[in-house]
Amino acid sequence: MARSRTRIIRSAKLLEDRERASVILRMMMAVNDAGLASNALQEWTESADRRKRARFQGGQMYFSRISMAHCFEVFKILDEIEKSPKLKEAVQDCDSETRKSYATLRAFRASSDYKVLLLIRNKISFHYDETLSIRALERLVSRRPDDISSFSMGTETLDWYFELADKIVNSIMRRDLMKVIDSDHVEQDVDDILWRLGDILRVFGDFAAHFSRRYT
Repeated sequence: MARSRTRIIRSAKLLEDRERASVILRMMMAVNDAGLASNALQEWTESADRRKRARFQGGQMYFSRISMAHCFEVFKILDEIEKSPKLKEAVQDCDSETRKSYATLRAFRASSDYKVLLLIRNKISFHYDETLSIRALERLVSRRPDDISSFSMGTETLDWYFELADKIVNSIMRRDLMKVIDSDHVEQDVDDILWRLGDILRVFGDFAAHFSRRYT
């Protein structure tokens, strides 16, 4: 069973250092948003709702994309810490586990997975890249000239669904952004990438919580 530990934050204490407060507040926002997206992904995955089961892959990919977009914003905050001697010193004044989490995040910043994160955020999460979209459609038609897709309309938003859009998003994510091309284990390769990206969010949550506790 999952357990949580509740702490108290004193707003006035946080405000004693405005630069540090700005960073901490935005990290809190990122943790909250990423947590909601992750929870929604789990609920979607486990749902018995007939409409959600019919759109399982699209829903799973959507919440993964949103989680990754929030994760990218996290690193923009960490870059601010790196550029500020005072904030870097604040990290070094934390306990060893907090410093270890921060070091893990900085190492990830230089990894190939971070580049995938950047592309997901800019190309398919908050923006719909026109070049990649038409390229994916051309690829689909080239491979399956007779391909057809359904679309539905209804009285609720979940009833409005374009199957083709999910096909294109999956193609962009796998082939253009993750570079999982013609693998014998496509699903596993994609899951491995998503797991690594999700795991770095958990590391960030640990860092943000302990850093916040230290200074609030």
